[in-house]
Amino acid sequence: MPGRTKFRDLAALLAHRAEERPDGTAYRFLRDNGEPKGELTRAVLYERALGISRMLLGHRVTGRPVLVLCPPGPEFVVALYGVMLAGAIAVPLPSPGHRGADERLRRAAADCDPAAVLVAGAGRPGSDGLPEALPRLDPGAVESAGAPASPSVTRRPEDPAILQYTSGSTGSPRGVVLTHANVLDNLAHIHRAFGHGPDSRGLIWLPPHHDMGLIGGILQPLYGGFEVTLMPPVAVVARPRLWLQAISRYRATTSGGPAFAYEMCMQRVRPEHCQGLDLSGWRLAFCGAEPIPPDLLPRFARWAAPMGFDARALYPCYGLAEATLLVTGGPSRGARTYPGLGAGCGSPMPGHALALVDPQTARPVAEGGEGEIWIRGPSIAAGYWNAPEATARTFGARLADGSGPWLRTGDLGRFVDADLVVTGRIKDLIVIDGRNHHPQDVERTVVRSHAGIAAAAAFGVRVEGREALVVAVELRRGLRAPVDGLPERGRGAVAGAHGLAVRDVVTLPPRGLPRTSSGKLQRHRCRMDYQAVERQPGSGGHGCPARKSIA
Repeated sequence: MPGRTKFRDLAALLAHRAEERPDGTAYRFLRDNGEPKGELTRAVLYERALGISRMLLGHRVTGRPVLVLCPPGPEFVVALYGVMLAGAIAVPLPSPGHRGADERLRRAAADCDPAAVLVAGAGRPGSDGLPEALPRLDPGAVESAGAPASPSVTRRPEDPAILQYTSGSTGSPRGVVLTHANVLDNLAHIHRAFGHGPDSRGLIWLPPHHDMGLIGGILQPLYGGFEVTLMPPVAVVARPRLWLQAISRYRATTSGGPAFAYEMCMQRVRPEHCQGLDLSGWRLAFCGAEPIPPDLLPRFARWAAPMGFDARALYPCYGLAEATLLVTGGPSRGARTYPGLGAGCGSPMPGHALALVDPQTARPVAEGGEGEIWIRGPSIAAGYWNAPEATARTFGARLADGSGPWLRTGDLGRFVDADLVVTGRIKDLIVIDGRNHHPQDVERTVVRSHAGIAAAAAFGVRVEGREALVVAVELRRGLRAPVDGLPERGRGAVAGAHGLAVRDVVTLPPRGLPRTSSGKLQRHRCRMDYQAVERQPGSGGHGCPARKSIA
């Protein structure tokens, strides 16, 4: 069954919460150093959002995309709801000047033809590559709308609410069209699956222009009627201890992130920074958005146990922007791991169907086999913006028996009983001599081969008509290439564990591997960089230019 919700649209949700408990804290904000920055009560949030909506309505934005380019913080949250109150389509993107953001911003703007842009300080026309004639509005200039009276804008559940540009982990970003009905359905499922209640307290540091930070971090707490503390993503990436300290300080019950976030804590948080921390109130530690190594979450549970962390709080799950956010999770808590495969991510949300399909034949795979994850249900997005062919290809898939339509995720998985284990992505598969190899398996082997390696990206390149394996390794902080014995150890470990020859091992500085805004490795980008270097005349060797991560 679809997620049960009493709200017609997201603007109605905001209005209801403001009327229900106007003085209640909706959002608390922290600075880069983890210290308090300010709060928004429900009433103030609603009044400021109304002011922005009225400002937007003067530019005829109803039914049209509006770019939300504010950095993480109160301006972003207020701008997001202001767009919804105006009946426009919110397009959250990284603020101009953010690493790697400008190119993505220009592509998105060209794709969706926005009616206006909300940006802190309004920005300087032409400075970010956007059309100079595009109306630029500063959400920080509107403090209150006075008496809260909702603008007379008609919104239907099937109307687009958000245009969520994908992170581009395997290609160019596309605009995913999320209707009010899509978002509210998924919020209802998250609320039920996570066990949220009025006493819940969220702590979220994920980028608000990414599905996990936007849907799970900003919209879900308002839907559930509980407060959330929002941290700048750059603060946690620079100093992961701030994440744990904030969970302890604000007694957060719900927090989490992609798999790399848990590894980041174990690698970079020193014991002295853990003194006095109390994680016993952390009841739901979600982990999703990528294949989860089978040993990761059990190791984190053991590492965090001295701080009072309960292993039963672990909640592996699976989701993607094309399905709004959450696809599978639960029903039980704790890490369910399967050696050689990964962590189990639970079963589909009620009212949704999931099939593992052979992408070549469009037939379900045999029991226990690996296949592409296909999904159906009311949380599935309406399609890609202004891309009918891509929409038909991705959202209109049909099984060999004609049943459908299904969303093709491009992700691979297996069922262990009724537990979905995400095993990789089709586009990332490395096929050598007719055998499929998942890059994350090779990467884990390489990382374990040398203490100086923090992360690795494995990818295939064509050499004389055959696929060859290349591995780019990211050195730990404080180390610089060359590192004695590192390439040899990596090659030997891969040969022994996988029977593969590594053509090249490329060393990169700390945070040198290209990543999406959600922290996913961009293996295709690393492959492109590697091939570009090889094509340079007189390069005389192999390499992958260092690139800072975007987190």
